[in-house]
Amino acid sequence: MKLQQWIVCGALVLGLLIFEGAGARASLIGGAPTLTQVNVATANWDAGPKYISGPGPGTSLSLSAFTTNQGNTTPAGATTTLTAEGETFTPGSSATFGAPNSSGFILQSIEVLAVGGSGGNTVSMHLYPVVAAPSASASASYNDSSGHNLGADLLGGGSGLSFPWNPGALTAPNTAFLARFDLDGTDNVVLNAGTTYALEFWSSNPTSAPNSNNWIWVRGAATNDPGGQMFGAHNADITDTTNGVRLTINQLGQAGGTPRQASLALYGTAVPEPASWLLIGIAAPALALAARRRLFGIVRGQ
Repeated sequence: MKLQQWIVCGALVLGLLIFEGAGARASLIGGAPTLTQVNVATANWDAGPKYISGPGPGTSLSLSAFTTNQGNTTPAGATTTLTAEGETFTPGSSATFGAPNSSGFILQSIEVLAVGGSGGNTVSMHLYPVVAAPSASASASYNDSSGHNLGADLLGGGSGLSFPWNPGALTAPNTAFLARFDLDGTDNVVLNAGTTYALEFWSSNPTSAPNSNNWIWVRGAATNDPGGQMFGAHNADITDTTNGVRLTINQLGQAGGTPRQASLALYGTAVPEPASWLLIGIAAPALALAARRRLFGIVRGQ
């Protein structure tokens, strides 16, 4: 068998494994975010984001707009409560805002600035498509009292992704942790241009022993992002129709105005053209079958 045939066969088998294995896993790579201490006055987002919540307009990756440590609001509604902080965003929301917020993409990584935490603390990350995009008003919300303005959670097979969060103290002059969440499998979802999404972090904040600092998401003032703003909830449980409604942090008494932006950068790859998807769909089964036949032929000595 010629070397070229071995190479082609190996590539086809690898493609088969990827093709058949895709969708079987959904995870946060490494089980936790990668943390880098940064001074927001001088540091930048990592290169190549597909979406950033600030500073805008333009393509600057500066973190200098994010100067406020935003803890969770007061818990309510259950004996043991997870409170939520969220940021809405809309891929392709404005070409005038500048790249990278000009198109949809396949999500691969998420970066935020955060601090806080305590021993044994666990936080979970959730991503929802929003049926009706919220306005920029101070009284906006992206879910009604029944929660049906949100689609299914796109992460962790519908359950979100949990991770330990107790990063410890910062070393001066650093002011925050740049937390990077690298995703794989079914968590590499397609984020469509023109669709609004809500990224949420749920943290332990029980009514019996309130702790609003188990997750602190660093935010800025309004940064001219037309596609999103920051929200929170007294109870992360969306089925709690009284306390689970997502409200602006202005409504929650945590900011002096609206909108406010949570720090957020999203990374990924371009969505293939429809014709490319069609070719992949047609070719993949044939390639898989050919790879199997070739592999069996090799094993039999053919």
